Amino acid sequence: MCKSITALAVGILAESGKIDISAPVYEYITEARTLLPFSKYKSITVDNLLSMSSGVSFAEAGSVTNEDWLRGFFVSAVKMEPGTDFSYNSMNTYVLGAIVSRITGMSLADYVQQNIFAPMGITTSHWEMSPTGLTKAGWGLYMLPEDMAIIGLLFLRRGVWEDKTLVPASWIDYITKKSFDTPESMGRYGYGRHVWIGPRPGSYVCNGLFGQNIIILPDLDSVIVTIGAVDSLFQTCRITDIFHDMLIRAEFSDKQLPPDNAAYTMLNNYLKSLGEYPINTKNELQTHSQTPQNSFLSRITSIFSPQSKKTAHTDPRVPLFCRNLNGVSYDFRGDNVGIIPLTCQMI
Repeated sequence: MCKSITALAVGILAESGKIDISAPVYEYITEARTLLPFSKYKSITVDNLLSMSSGVSFAEAGSVTNEDWLRGFFVSAVKMEPGTDFSYNSMNTYVLGAIVSRITGMSLADYVQQNIFAPMGITTSHWEMSPTGLTKAGWGLYMLPEDMAIIGLLFLRRGVWEDKTLVPASWIDYITKKSFDTPESMGRYGYGRHVWIGPRPGSYVCNGLFGQNIIILPDLDSVIVTIGAVDSLFQTCRITDIFHDMLIRAEFSDKQLPPDNAAYTMLNNYLKSLGEYPINTKNELQTHSQTPQNSFLSRITSIFSPQSKKTAHTDPRVPLFCRNLNGVSYDFRGDNVGIIPLTCQMI
């Protein structure tokens, strides 16, 4: 989902002539020219980033150990000729966000808020930043479900919101056409440019982690938002499969159905009942403490500094966050939470 919104920002700048998507990326990230492996990636274009075909191997996992993600991207290996095949990598989107920032002098988050969110009345959102202060772009965006639906309507209306064009219609058409086939484990119908192609002709999906999806069905004039808690990183999950199976060949009449008061009453009663279940607001993680003297960090400190009277909690050589964690372990209260979402949140 974050990637699709980043693509909208790129489209606005492309329409105004500030970004040439056929241009090499180094024209916008100029310091890339000075890095040693320059010859490996000098042919990577902005469009290669959009279509996930840059071939750069520095991916999300590298962000855990490398704080300068731009540099990490430009000094890593390139595993294929750019533009020849699909290779999903959220760092492609991160670089796009950096390009938007370089051109506008604003963070991607601020640019999107000013030019897309605010005109549509979206005021509640948060986008995480990288260690160097750039918007993560490819992930880390928090939005309300109703605002996700508004983004879907912007796509459905081909960039128009209340008679005002926010994103060029030609750009919406461009990024929602298939550019590459994709592995079935990621998506069965291909990839456009920062959107996934859906099974119904003309349909596409703005996909987010763990069941967060905006499904756009132009021929049905419909948008579906899902926020199901699933363990899938891509759109191939049970909740989207249900919608796709229902709608892939569905036909709807233009004629209005006759009123069904009994069904309407049943639906209202069911919707009302959904709010009667207690909401679990407890923290699913519980902590267990041990005495600092017996903790792992304290034992390591005593091994390397046997004569020191400092403990792990007071030794200034030990980072503060390590001292705070010293002697603490965690486990889950129940089995309804996975470790992967928590791990991804830390990246």
